[in-house]
Amino acid sequence: MRMLRTRSLVLLTIIALLTALGDGSTSTNSNTITLTTAQQLADNPKASSVDACLPTSRPAGQDTTCEGCKQVSAEPPAELPPPTSPVVSGKWDLWTNGTLLRGINIWQKALYPRDKLNREGKLEVSFETSYDPEDFAKMRSWGANYVNISHPGIYSEKPIETGRGKPKTYIPVDDVITNLKRLVTMSRDAQLFVVVSFRTGPGRNEAVFDEKEKGPITTSWKTDDRGALTEKACEAQNAWVEMWRRAAHELKDFPNVVAYDLMVEPHQEREQQEGINKQELWFALAGRLAEAIRREDTRTPIMIGGANVSTACSLSCVAPGRFSKYGRIVYAAHQYEPYDLYTHQANRNARYKCDEEGAPVNKKSDRDKPHNPHEFDSAVRTVMCDRYRFIYGFRSTHDMVPVAVNEFGVVRYAGAEGQPDAYKAVEFEMGLNERIGANHALWLWETVACIGYDELNIKHGPDPLKHSDLMVDEELKDDLINAIKRNWARNRIFATPDVLNRLGAEDSPRVPLPAVQVSSCKKPS
Repeated sequence: MRMLRTRSLVLLTIIALLTALGDGSTSTNSNTITLTTAQQLADNPKASSVDACLPTSRPAGQDTTCEGCKQVSAEPPAELPPPTSPVVSGKWDLWTNGTLLRGINIWQKALYPRDKLNREGKLEVSFETSYDPEDFAKMRSWGANYVNISHPGIYSEKPIETGRGKPKTYIPVDDVITNLKRLVTMSRDAQLFVVVSFRTGPGRNEAVFDEKEKGPITTSWKTDDRGALTEKACEAQNAWVEMWRRAAHELKDFPNVVAYDLMVEPHQEREQQEGINKQELWFALAGRLAEAIRREDTRTPIMIGGANVSTACSLSCVAPGRFSKYGRIVYAAHQYEPYDLYTHQANRNARYKCDEEGAPVNKKSDRDKPHNPHEFDSAVRTVMCDRYRFIYGFRSTHDMVPVAVNEFGVVRYAGAEGQPDAYKAVEFEMGLNERIGANHALWLWETVACIGYDELNIKHGPDPLKHSDLMVDEELKDDLINAIKRNWARNRIFATPDVLNRLGAEDSPRVPLPAVQVSSCKKPS
């Protein structure tokens, strides 16, 4: 059961704020969205520094290696650029004019009670969490113009028997398609642009992301002793190709969908095998997915991350020339480093469970559990700066191809004991994204449901013992929320009707494609 809060008054307030904001304008009400300049940020005593990173001990341009690939660093511009508002006549314009999209991720997990069709011939599915129009309206009232929908793929995770005597096969799941389109529609109604990212799909389930979760499905990357994909892996990857073609067909007429992210963090640790060429395996599949999308939709940009869970480091192995033929490619990075030291530091007091009524109940603090409070200090800042030098080095090496950091974040209680400072890290990292010209999406906007983990739920405040949304008066005083609002106040372009009309009227560019979609799995070189 979901723990619901009576929020009618809040919803009415949000709607009123959106009405006041109007068609892409910015409110001057200090309690909602403020037009914040770089100087105002610097003058704010609680804002972290947005100055350039300290000089690196490794000269910019010096080669290093990552995953066996040459990596080049480049120093981002020292100054925080002013927010801009170029004329946007097509979706590609949103990715090629510096930082124009600033927002947040939502996340959903599909739950399949059984691996067969019901009596009505449908594959039953539910979702661990759900979102409603108020969620998107509130994002918009804070100043966001972009939501990254981290969503289950629209095909089944396991092969399904569709009839007696028929071989099992991966099938489209109607309720997942409906749910995705509902989220896209609610985003559009709140004037938010959308990137659709598929977390799971044929031969891949949510358990690959969590080592504690039982039953990981890793079929899509299985290889034999020679390093070639197995027959079952080929079946799964072929279904991924069909899934993305179907998704592009379903979504191409939504002008607020401004990118397709092919796979969230490919080659998770649970999916990796010794001795395989994971880069080649992923890039071969990514090319087939891009081709499938382009057979349905040539206007919407395609987002591709590196094979090692899309880290900044993994961009080193990406060769943009390999994908340029598909047109409008954005490269993705997920930036959570330094992971154990700071962004995902352990706190034994944050552990809780959900009771039978769906209410959070704190677990007893256990001194045997990991506990590593750490402040946002020069060591953390140095690692973050280096990672963004890698990203900017990738851009600089490849004619300034667009890059999006569509996941980054920090546990909400990060900081020295009793001195939370996650807001400093988030504001600092947002500044780095601005300086390298990357659109960015913070992790995570969670629902009000009790789900047993909320470490990165920005709406729960810095207290590790609190597991519910802050009230309105608490939000106004929350350092992290205010840091987020200060950055999102730089947004100038929203998914307003006139902007969407222009995006929807854009001519579809021509993308030369082979007569027949490549359907075979190749042995990696």
